[in-house]
Amino acid sequence: GRNRDVPAFARRREERLDAVPSALTGKHAELAKALETVETASAALEKASAACDTDLVPAHIADDVVDTCPEGEEERCKQRLQAAESALAAKRAALEESSKARAEAARLAKEVFEACEAAATAEAAELDESASVAVKVATLRMKATKNAARAMAAAAASDG
Repeated sequence: GRNRDVPAFARRREERLDAVPSALTGKHAELAKALETVETASAALEKASAACDTDLVPAHIADDVVDTCPEGEEERCKQRLQAAESALAAKRAALEESSKARAEAARLAKEVFEACEAAATAEAAELDESASVAVKVATLRMKATKNAARAMAAAAASDG
């Protein structure tokens, strides 16, 4: 089962952002890094969850497991419990890291979203407001073109 994850892990590694693209700055760059951290934490959590699937077996952690341990199996019983405890501790640590990483990414994503939304609204309003100015400038340019053509015709007539 675990070898099947190797190609996916290798793929994830290739896709990692070794450097944030220079076009991303400020909060956008922070968000890109936070999303990379989420991916890393998610991969670690996946690995820890797989270890729990293997080592945190319900039969090995049943309430009466110590009392009903067959004679001669005491060391094996202890090892199973140690493996379960270790797997659970690793998964809890991975859950904590993943949870923190996702919360930070969500916070930054919200900030970036709100900034983009506000900028888009402001730019759309400015675009609307500039429409009347664009019409005025085009009208004045056409008038100026006619005047310039008239002046050129008059100059040509006086020269001729």
